[in-house]
Amino acid sequence: MEPMRISGAVSGIDTDSLVTQLMAIESRPVLLMRQRLAALELRRQSWQTLNTHIYNLQAKLAALIKPDTFDRTAVTSSNSTVATATGVSAVEGSYTVSVTCLAKAHTIASAVHASSDTAVGVSGTISVNGHDVAVSAADSLSDIAAGINAASAGARASLVQTAAGEWRLVLVSNTTGSGGQVELGGDLPALQAIGLVDEAGVTQTVQAGQDAALTVNGLSITSATNVLSDVLPGLTLTLGAEGTAKITVTRDAGAVTQAVTDFVTAYNAAIDFINAQLTHDPESGVAKPALYGESSLRRLKASLRSMATDPVAGLTGSLRSLWQAGVTTGAAGSATAREGKLVVDDAKLRALVASDLEGLKKLFGAGDTNVALGSAGATITASSEVDPLAPAAPSVIDGRTDSARWGSEGGGWQDATAGSYPDWLEIAFAGTRTIDRVDVYTLNSTAFPADTYGIRDYSLEYWKGDAWATLGSGSGNEAGIIGHSFSPVTTDRIRLTVLASNGANDHSRVLEIAAYERNSGVAGRLGELCRSFTLSGSGLVDAADRSLGRQVRDLNSQIKAAETRLESRKEALQRRFISMEQALSRMQSQSAWLAAQISSQFSGSGTSGRK
Repeated sequence: MEPMRISGAVSGIDTDSLVTQLMAIESRPVLLMRQRLAALELRRQSWQTLNTHIYNLQAKLAALIKPDTFDRTAVTSSNSTVATATGVSAVEGSYTVSVTCLAKAHTIASAVHASSDTAVGVSGTISVNGHDVAVSAADSLSDIAAGINAASAGARASLVQTAAGEWRLVLVSNTTGSGGQVELGGDLPALQAIGLVDEAGVTQTVQAGQDAALTVNGLSITSATNVLSDVLPGLTLTLGAEGTAKITVTRDAGAVTQAVTDFVTAYNAAIDFINAQLTHDPESGVAKPALYGESSLRRLKASLRSMATDPVAGLTGSLRSLWQAGVTTGAAGSATAREGKLVVDDAKLRALVASDLEGLKKLFGAGDTNVALGSAGATITASSEVDPLAPAAPSVIDGRTDSARWGSEGGGWQDATAGSYPDWLEIAFAGTRTIDRVDVYTLNSTAFPADTYGIRDYSLEYWKGDAWATLGSGSGNEAGIIGHSFSPVTTDRIRLTVLASNGANDHSRVLEIAAYERNSGVAGRLGELCRSFTLSGSGLVDAADRSLGRQVRDLNSQIKAAETRLESRKEALQRRFISMEQALSRMQSQSAWLAAQISSQFSGSGTSGRK
């Protein structure tokens, strides 16, 4: 319990104020630590904000390395009432669709009843498509409809009021087309009482099941449904009315331009944040930004700019840098150029979607680049060849993977040493390449299946400058395509070694080997840069956050310890001043007592003299 005290009661000194002033002086180190703590927290928040910007940029870049972004198509209909089509990866072209009749569902209607909720007065069992529905004398049309629907009989029952006091039970087949007939059975009297069949037991059909009939570019087609998914490649065609409509499929330039615009927007937002952190006017009176002077931010900005604007190495087409695709820093001397931001020429980009889509895909990194092609400068050697023409080793790097061509010129490779292993194929690239995937196509067709004629056991290697190193291997393979993905390696050649084949185990047979260069397009390399910052555990932002987190924890511990010491110091000062007041109080008491004694003695002496 804090001791009771009255400040300056004896001394007249305001000891509470004096303690407060003394503690303010001794608390300055804690105040400085709290200011430093606030600065650290602000730096931490700023790194997290940067991480959000970079992560958002990374997400937009991810869309640009998806082939689907570039392969998306736009579909229009000249008469959407007649027909529409949907699909994002359809084949470009136009289709004239003429609908003669729509697919319709078999429909049955009962006789007229005066009410939907009064008892029909019949009992028995009716059957709808083989599903029995019990009917009692107390059941109304509504009850019977509910019973049919509960039976999930392949037909939907509903009530239709055709006029005042006139209700009919309607059954509609769940399946359109001529094959979707609703079959009624069970107790004939019950069906007749409801009016679903006539006196002769004939079903009261109001609409027969009917197939859709149409032509597409003059070719006749029939369909049990009005939704056709196997007529137009990559499209689902939906019929709505009789008539003619022209379906047009074009490349969806908007999907590409939107993805590029989204990337540029995210890029510019990141650059704006970095610029704000690196800019400070000493004369403005405004405090420096939290990350001002951070060298890693300057490096990030420089890397972002160079990776966005430098040409992409290895591209052979006309598109090798973003400015050729209409993405630039703007006019020389413009604000965007000074700030390091990007602008998009939408018209130029749309024109390239129409004229050089594959070039755009490779520029951004969405198109796979097979560096093991003879047309890309690669060469191949083999341990042996059964025939120098067919099947010969050079056909393994011609880009063709159809097993049906086996045995013809360019139809694949077969070694010349039956039953003797290992056999090998070595592919030399046109220079050093960084690859992260290799696909091997072994013989696999109806006549020559992979589980009988394909390679079974193998190893895949790359040359690392002084020795071969393993990329992958397999045993017991029976698949026609063998794919291996791995961390990027830089090399000038790869080698496939066949250790055993399937079936008779006599020859090694390979159709094609494809080695894919690491995604080195603009979006791919920017994405790798972003990952180096945002990756949890090893990313730069995460490392900065951990470091700042440790400093925050250390400072909090130091502040807590200092505050504990200050509290003890304050209590010690207060005890000293209390002791001082108590001592002064005792001295005053003693002084008063002494004065009283002296006074009483002097008073006694004066009286004796007068006597």
